[in-house]
Amino acid sequence: SFTGAISNKIGLFELADGGSVFLDEIGDLPLHLQGKLLRVIEEKSISRIGSSQEISLDIRFVFATNTNLDTAVSENRFRKDLFFRICVFPVNLPPLRERKGDINLLTKFFLKKFCKDMNRNKELLVKDSVIKKLSEYNWPGNVREFQTL
Repeated sequence: SFTGAISNKIGLFELADGGSVFLDEIGDLPLHLQGKLLRVIEEKSISRIGSSQEISLDIRFVFATNTNLDTAVSENRFRKDLFFRICVFPVNLPPLRERKGDINLLTKFFLKKFCKDMNRNKELLVKDSVIKKLSEYNWPGNVREFQTL
């Protein structure tokens, strides 16, 4: 579909056929792309650029966003029809600052993960005073910020 193209390239949706696609920050998707995504979700098919052949897909979509989609719809920044299509089973996860009890669990999880990544078999322990200090912070970047400690 462009000068010098000599082979087909399979896109990400086609690669995900039979599986799941996670789209993060769906609330930031530009309006002109929202309609295209809605078509893929509704018709369960795509066509490659430059092709008129439809390719059927079996994909489960999972979406996440920090944007309040109700507000975005009312402000015409997010399509209402797409909103109703993707909000079939909403899960509301409060920010980390409202889930201070998770900090101890997250600390243990990330320590174990980082030790494994660095091929360290020794289990590390964290003092209660450190957990208390971590719990006093507001974590505006949520778990992503916590993970980067």
